[in-house]
Amino acid sequence: EVVKSLLGHLKIRVDLRNNAGESPLLIAAREGFTDIVELLEAKDAVEADLPRKIAEWKIERLNLPRTEQTFLEMVRLKRLTETALFLEAGIDVNSKDRDGNSALHLAAANCDLSMADLLLEESRRTNVDAVNNELDTPLIVAARRDCLDVVKRLLKKNADVAARNQKDESALLEAARREFSA
Repeated sequence: EVVKSLLGHLKIRVDLRNNAGESPLLIAAREGFTDIVELLEAKDAVEADLPRKIAEWKIERLNLPRTEQTFLEMVRLKRLTETALFLEAGIDVNSKDRDGNSALHLAAANCDLSMADLLLEESRRTNVDAVNNELDTPLIVAARRDCLDVVKRLLKKNADVAARNQKDESALLEAARREFSA
């Protein structure tokens, strides 16, 4: 109620910051006071990078290290919510593990269409043709695993169907080998 009363005052400045450089909007968002955030936004309070900062705090509250390896582990474990938080916090969507696998490689290996969709959202700069240490692309990995939905999504995003790995194998060759050995 005190916040509502203060915000009702015509001369209140919602853009002032404390000694740590935090605005009322930033503090309310960090503490999870969504009703106060809405009131401040109604008063035209603005905080640069607020969604990124909120995502960082949520990751911190989950006691997860904000590293590329943790991000890739969330993808590997099919943890969609946590993966989305890492992406919102600004982690590089094209991060790679020690084998050179990007998050998209891992989603393809898991036949995880929801994860692939998250990684391929229009706002992201996901490299659909990233190669791992074996020169496999996500499309080659998806074809090898017989992940039809992921293959279709990658093709829709213009994945290179002619790409070949170190063994000179393409996605088509992987798919054909799988079909005839089944």
